[in-house]
Amino acid sequence: RIKAAVPVYGCGGLFTPGHGFPPGAKGEVREIYRREWDATALGSRQVGPVCYVSSTNDFFGYHKLADHLLDGLTVPHRRSSEPNCNHHVGPHGAATAVAWFNHYLRGGPALPPEPALREDWSIDLGGAGEPVVEREVWWTASPGEQDWHCWVRGRPARPADARLAFGRVRYASGVTLNTPTRAFPAASPMPLSGDTWPDALSGIGLTWSL
Repeated sequence: RIKAAVPVYGCGGLFTPGHGFPPGAKGEVREIYRREWDATALGSRQVGPVCYVSSTNDFFGYHKLADHLLDGLTVPHRRSSEPNCNHHVGPHGAATAVAWFNHYLRGGPALPPEPALREDWSIDLGGAGEPVVEREVWWTASPGEQDWHCWVRGRPARPADARLAFGRVRYASGVTLNTPTRAFPAASPMPLSGDTWPDALSGIGLTWSL
């Protein structure tokens, strides 16, 4: 019955081992919630195209968990996440959501294909014909699996400092798409000193771990 969907509040994953915010439900209630309501358990059951609009630091859907969920979908999908925000949908995400519904519910123009972040940190647009207004890369040096990290815009001076990175492309229509997150092997933990995050705008967020 659902022709198209835009989830905007995390991607679930509270039952993932080691999650920092496990649900308090116990017994049968917990099992029903995990099976019928947690989004990460429902990916294989989606029949309508999904555009995931959220933020990178949402504790109710760690960024990598969202990627894992989206990469497992068999329906058309896109992703658009605001860096360094928690429960937040900005104007770019909102424009993307409107364009998604406009296409699937009203026959409007299709969104550009999902971009991809290459190993050399360039962004593959996937053959998109629409003019690009901006393209940028965000990365984090923060270790650990709970990746509600502080993200830095640009490219690290030493590529080995980056643990995770993703690309972000804004098109002339206002649609803004993220690439899937790419993991980079780091030689050793990066010291998290006061000058680790040189761009103050990159460090403004509601939740991060350093």
